[in-house]
Order: sequence, then C-alpha cells, then structure tokens
Amino acid sequence: MTWRDFRLVPPIETYPRVVALAQTKTGKLVVLAAFVTMLSRISPAWLPIGSFLVLTTLLPGRRRAVVAVGTVFWAFIWPARAGMSANLLVGEALVFLFGGGLYAASRSFAKSPLFARPVVLLLTLTTTYLAIVGARPGLFRADGLAWAVAHALCNTQWFIAYALIDRSGNPAEPAWKQVGTFAPFWGSTATPFPKGAANWRKIEAGTPEALAVSQLKGLKLLLWCALIEAAHLGFNWVAYRAWGIPSITEARRAIAQNTPFAVGMSWASIFCNFAERLFSLTVFGHIIIACCRMAGFAALRNTYRPLESRSVADFWNRYYYYYKELLVQFFYYPAFLRYFKRRPRLRRIFAVFSTAGFGNVYYHLFRDDHWIQQNGIVSAVRQMNVYAIQCLLLSVAICISQAGRAAPPARGWLRGRLLPLGGVVVSYCLMFVFVDDEFQFPLRVHARFFASLFGIDV
Repeated sequence: MTWRDFRLVPPIETYPRVVALAQTKTGKLVVLAAFVTMLSRISPAWLPIGSFLVLTTLLPGRRRAVVAVGTVFWAFIWPARAGMSANLLVGEALVFLFGGGLYAASRSFAKSPLFARPVVLLLTLTTTYLAIVGARPGLFRADGLAWAVAHALCNTQWFIAYALIDRSGNPAEPAWKQVGTFAPFWGSTATPFPKGAANWRKIEAGTPEALAVSQLKGLKLLLWCALIEAAHLGFNWVAYRAWGIPSITEARRAIAQNTPFAVGMSWASIFCNFAERLFSLTVFGHIIIACCRMAGFAALRNTYRPLESRSVADFWNRYYYYYKELLVQFFYYPAFLRYFKRRPRLRRIFAVFSTAGFGNVYYHLFRDDHWIQQNGIVSAVRQMNVYAIQCLLLSVAICISQAGRAAPPARGWLRGRLLPLGGVVVSYCLMFVFVDDEFQFPLRVHARFFASLFGIDV
C-alpha cells in the first residue's frame, strides 16, 4: 500500500466481507445503529428519519410505499407537530392533490392539445397564480390560504414537473407513487434530491447485495460529512476570528457607506464567501444523499469533488448537481431540441442562456416567493436584476468553457490542474459578487464592489 492508496474514509462498500456482513440481520442493525447515531449529532429530525430508514430496510419489497408514508409524515405530521398553521397544511395538501391530479390527467388525456407539453402548462399555471396573489403587497393575507397555496406550489412545482415528464414511463406508475416523491422523508430543497420517480426506479436497490452496498455508501458519506463539517468549523475560526477577514456582506456594506476595505481584504472576503458556500452546500447535500442511500436508493452525490474541475461548466455540474440537472432537464433540452436546429453553435449558446440565464432567474424568483409576498410581483422581478447579472456572467462563462472543450487538456500538475482550477475559482468568486440572498443592497453597490476588486473607484 502506497500513500496514493490512503483514504480518510475507507471504501467499505468494496470489501466483500463487509458487504456480506451488511446483508445479515446483525449487520443491518449495526449499519443502521452507526448511521442513526451519527445522524443524531447533526440533524434534529434524526428520530423520524431513522425510523423510516429501519422500515425501508426491513421491508425492501414495500420500499416505495414506506417512502410514500414518509412523505405524508414529512409534509404534514412533522410540520403539524412543530406548530405549522392549519392554512399552511391545507395549502400543502391542495398542492399535493393538484400535482397528483395533473399527473393523472396528463396520462389520461395525453393526446389533448392542453397536455401536449404538461410542464409548460404547470409553469404557466404557477406563474399566473403567483402573479395574481402577488399583484400588490397586502392583496391577500400573509397567513391566509391563498399564500399558503403559493408557498407550497413554489416548493413543490419541480417535483410535480418531474412527475409530468414521467407520465409515459414504462411501466406507468399510479399517481400515489408519484405524489410519494414530492417530499421524501430524507429531506430536500425546492430542487428534488434525487430526480423524480423515473430516476428512483433506476437507482433503487433490487437485491440484498445492492441494498448493502447502497447503505454502506450512505454510512461512508455521512462520515465524510462529519469530517467536512469539522473542516468547515476550523476554516471559519481561522478566517473570521484569527485572521479577521470580513464577510462579503460586511464588504458590501463598507462600499455602501463609502468606507471600502483594501483591495486585498475585499478579495479575501469573496474567496471566503466562495469557500463558505461550498462547505455549506456540500454538508447539506451529503446529509440528504446519505439518508437517501440508506433508504435503498443509490443516488449520486449532490456535490462531488468540485475542486477537480477544469472548467466553469464542469464546476457547475460538480457543485450543485441536482439543481444543474433540473435546469438542464426543463430549460436546456427544450431550447436545444426546439430552436436553431440548422445553426449548431447558436443552438448551443441559446440553450445555455435559456438554462443558466432565464431558467436560473425563474427558479430563484419563485423559490424566494416571500419577496413576492412582501413587495409584489413587479418589485420582486425588479430586485432580481442583481442576480440576473450573475446569471448572465455564468452563461457567458459556460459558453466559453464549452467552446474550449476540443482542446486537449494540458499535462502536469501546474498547467493541467492548479491553473485551470484557479481560473474556475476566480470566475465563480467574481460571479458570487452578484449573489445577495437577502437582497440587502441595490445593483449599484454590487457594481461598485465588483469594480473595487480591480482598484477602480466609481
């Protein structure tokens, strides 16, 4: 064994004896106990998640039914226990019924012009509904049923969209199985982790050995998560406490108050912001995928070795895989397959801008629907101008990186690895200058901050 073979977390899923042991009753209990013990240290919902993991392990033949029950628990019972209002629960139930009904109707009336493009129909209905309830602030009560439905629709529309593209699946699934994927008990964001029922069928463990391998990978991934979180805490202490580097919010506030930091300190703040986002997303995604694997679904990681990227497009794929897949599925493919078929280069560029540009803005506008509630749909669209700049920069960077794919990769550690990665990191750091999750600063502040990184005072 050489140093190249060393692993902080051993690949236990490749050890035949460990895989064989994990298929026995005792082995299953050991793996589950180890996983739930670690999960209890990092998730307040470890008990219900652990309970459903036990059920999916003991009842592999009814795994999808167990997950569907878990969805009901996660969407309604757990929030009710936490004190969620009745209107929010009713809104969630109405959207679940709407999604299941739309899926059933799209199957039954597949030849109808109305359901020729069911995802477009769904997004049109979502946009129309949000435009109506958010026509102006205060038009509907913030705690009323109208906004409860809006919140649930924004959180669930992409789960419904994946169900709609699976309407012609073979074999076709009943509506309850599709609805059972809308809020899986292992958690998710408005982006489904993993991608819909069609993907679930491909990655579901079909044999005891496959289940053992999936669960061992889940256990290993959760251990990785613990190590990354420890590194995250160490990074925060060194960067923000020991070195006193300001957060990117503090750097923007200094620009707004006409007291900017030195150029070097501003660059340090955006590099730390990049690392902070990477740490947080990696830990969050690893927890979800680890639980998914323990449930018997061998899902790919959401964040996978992003620092091995050689291009902006490759990093986007490795950084937030399931979000990238969502945008590609619902924006890139429709644009690429429908427009500019006789002009290949323009076809690809248009598809990229439709995805990383328009699709990116659309997703975040409705993901952050509370801004629509507070300010109205028109003001909410206007305040997306800052994020739209980031989407424009990302689209341009992806087009450039795709155009250079034909060139052979450079050899050597410096030219082949470090310099390409450095270019990717710097590109994303500059793009993240225009990512303001709380919309605290107007576009002019972001533009001044961007210029200040190059010593330009505007």
